[in-house]
Formats: sequence, C-alpha cells, structure tokens
Amino acid sequence: MRRRRDRLVERRAGYGWVVLLTGLLCAPSLVLGLLLHWDLGVGLTMLGVLLAVVTPWLLERRAQRVRPRTVLFLDWRTHYYGNSLVRGLRAELTLSGRPWEVHVWHPDEREPVEPAQQQIETIRSGVLRGADALVILPMVASEALWDEVARAMEAGVGVVMMDVHPPRDRFERSGQLPPFVVSTDYGVGGRLLADAIADACDRDPTRQALLLGGPPGVFAGEERARYCLYELVARGYAERTQVRLLERWSLDAVTVTSLNDELAKSDRPWIVYAGYDGNVLTIQDDLVARYPEARSRVELIGYDCTTDEAQRVAVFDFGKASGTVDVLPEAQGREAARILIESRRDPSLLTSRAVVVRPMWVDRAVYAARLAAH
Repeated sequence: MRRRRDRLVERRAGYGWVVLLTGLLCAPSLVLGLLLHWDLGVGLTMLGVLLAVVTPWLLERRAQRVRPRTVLFLDWRTHYYGNSLVRGLRAELTLSGRPWEVHVWHPDEREPVEPAQQQIETIRSGVLRGADALVILPMVASEALWDEVARAMEAGVGVVMMDVHPPRDRFERSGQLPPFVVSTDYGVGGRLLADAIADACDRDPTRQALLLGGPPGVFAGEERARYCLYELVARGYAERTQVRLLERWSLDAVTVTSLNDELAKSDRPWIVYAGYDGNVLTIQDDLVARYPEARSRVELIGYDCTTDEAQRVAVFDFGKASGTVDVLPEAQGREAARILIESRRDPSLLTSRAVVVRPMWVDRAVYAARLAAH
C-alpha cells in the first residue's frame, strides 16, 4: 500500500511540473497579449492550457505502450517452495508500476533427459527467445549450469540465482562477475534445527537424533545439515547423533522402508530431521501404516515450511511434525524482484552480490497464531 501511495505521489508530482511549466508559459503570453497583441496572447495562452491537459494523457499512454520485460523462472520440479517464490516475485513486480511478464518453466517428467539437463537446455533456449531476465532455482549446481549462466549473462540477460551461490573463481576466469544470489541463511537454519534437536534430547536423555543430510552436490541440503551437525557436536550431542545422506531430495520407497524398519526396531525414542517437509509426510505415512505403535516414539522435524495460497502448511495440517524451519520463500521471491527492478537503472547491480533472508523456527503454536492472524 505504501509503495502504491509513493508511486501516486510521484505521478502527481510529475503532472505538477507539467502544469507549473505551462503556467510559466501562459503568464508571459497573457502579459504579451495585454501589452502588445491581444489575439496573439490569447492564442498562446490557449495553447499552454491545451498542453497542460494533453501532455499528462500522452505520458500515460506512452507508459502503457512500454514493452513488458520478460522474466523466465526456471524451477527443477513442481512444488510448493517454487510456487511460493513465484508468488513473491510476481507480487513485487506488479507493485513496480512497470509491465512485467513472468513465465514459469518446469521439467517434463515424461522426457528421458534428467531435469538438471533440461534446465540447462532451457536456459539456452530462454536466451534465444529473448528473455530479459532469468530467475533460476537449480536442481544441481554443475559446471555445465554455470557455463550456460555465463553465456546468458554475456548475451545481456539478467540472471538471479535462488538458493545456490555460484563459484566466484569460475566466472572470474572468464572475466565476469558471478550473478546475483537470493537465498535463505543456511547457517541460521542449521542452528535452528540444532536447537530443536538439542531441546528434544534434553527432555528425554534416552532420545537419539537422526539427520538426513544432503543430497550430495546440492548446496542447500549440504549447508544446513553441515551447520546443524557442527552445532550438535559442539554442544556435546555427538554420541547421540547419526547422519544419513539422501541420494536425492525425495525419499524413495526402498529408503523409507529401510529407515522406518530401523526406527521401529529400536526401543529408544528418536527425533528425525527429514531433510525437507515433503519427507516428513513420506516417513510418517509409511510409519503409521506399518508400525503404528512406533509412531509415538519418533518425533519428526522438517525444513522449508512452504505454504499454499491459503497459508496452510502440510506438515502441520496432514502430518505430525513438531516443527519446521520457515525459509520465507515469498520474501525471497520479492527480493529477486526488487533487484530486477533496480537493475533497469543500473545493470551492474545484477553481479557479484547477494541477499540472504533470515529463516525462523515454526512450531504448532506459532502456526496456529499465524492462521488466526491470517
């Protein structure tokens, strides 16, 4: 609301300058008419009034005819997290007062090509189609991905990376600066996880912790698990903590079966960091179906806290998670939009900088308060 009010004030100020200048033209014309030639003075005065009326209308029409700038958002799959990023991106671009078009791309699951490779090929085609900017949520941070990002930047396309920080030396070798990055603060997120796990272990001295880290090569998964593990070791919970690496973000049936078999056979209570919210539901559904008596001994926590448009969180509505880390994806999308808007005036802003959004811990009490407020 404040942004809209500011734009209205700016527009009225612009019209005010037009009226002021027209007045400065009309006043001498009227004086000229009184002193020298009445008809000439009246004619010039009427011309000034006409300009005062027509000029704002012409400026408004010109603004409406400005070519929309095209933003191509590349996701690695269809999920709530990516949808929330896009909601924030579109909302902030709409407030800019300039025409923007946001096109969302998801990999075709029917294609034999891996989603990561589909992303790379689409970046290339996005440049060829004339996209003004690319906002990329990568599946895997590979050398091939950075090669295509570099080519897009060389072609004059603005690039904003979500979640992943590009290797600076890779771009410097080719005489470039790395693209702009928007991400959550994984150091803070890892410490929030460690706080929740430590609290659960303190409530029950027999409780064990299991961290599902990774997947390998995925910056987001590795970074938050790394910080979480470091904090737990530093606080003296090393002997009560186990780590298992995810092969991919989503748990497959074989992995879930093996994991829950181990949890159910243990006579100790557990707290499990599931990697992200989707895995919380997968673990819970299998555990309830095959080992209902063990469910009360397994506490699950997630990561992302992504919501639908009604601000509902699945791990609380359909799951029994005790908490999750909210990475505020809509806020991240808004930050990406702001830098795109600012880069219209200064394209150099799209290089070698980063915005980090601080996450927060959400448990059931916080979630209930949010819903009541919403």
